[in-house]
Amino acid sequence: MEALAIFKALTWHMNNFRLRPFIIYSDSLPVLKSLQNPKQNNSTLQRILLLYANFIGIYGGFSWVKAHVGISGNELADSKAKQAASRDFQGDSLDIPIPKSFIKRISQDFILREWQSQWDNSSTGRFTHKFIPRVSIFALFSNYYINVFLTDRGPFPAFLHRIGKLDSPNCVCGELGNVLHYTCDCTLTSRYHFPKPPSMGEHIWMDMILRYKVNSNKLCALIKWLFDNEVFLQST
Repeated sequence: MEALAIFKALTWHMNNFRLRPFIIYSDSLPVLKSLQNPKQNNSTLQRILLLYANFIGIYGGFSWVKAHVGISGNELADSKAKQAASRDFQGDSLDIPIPKSFIKRISQDFILREWQSQWDNSSTGRFTHKFIPRVSIFALFSNYYINVFLTDRGPFPAFLHRIGKLDSPNCVCGELGNVLHYTCDCTLTSRYHFPKPPSMGEHIWMDMILRYKVNSNKLCALIKWLFDNEVFLQST
């Protein structure tokens, strides 16, 4: 809005006092600093610079004033801006270009909401959902062993049975052989055990593992051990 106000003021001066010197005052220091850079991506700033080029040879420019210190012209401008922004204002409407950053933000927000809805209501990936309930463009794990744990897809009898590679889903110890069994219960992996994750609090449990390197290293060592001993773990 500050950039648009400067553009409108410059346009008004050009239409009414084309050859007269001028100074346009603004309390928006970021906009004034941006105008010092001739390479602009913002369309309104580009329009200001193009219009300002028409005043070459005429004294004119832009100056900063401090806001809310009682400068009469600035206080009047703020008052008029509030009037124009009110619902009761009757006047000419302004065609304000939507910044690309705004479009990008609302598009990303929409995509994340849709993604979250699909993630919450999907019939697949429910094990992973317990540990990562919220979608995020930053929630990415490059560690292969961590991803094996989070998906419960690895050298686990329960998974291998589910995809038709084993007749039994049970561990050699007789219990269901999924990743949590080996992480918390199986006597064969006791040196790698973690406390069981609380019901409805699995994501907090996972955060505590990932936050501390000693824990994440132990989890990775467990998954690696399971790969190395895959055949031994399978129930006959």
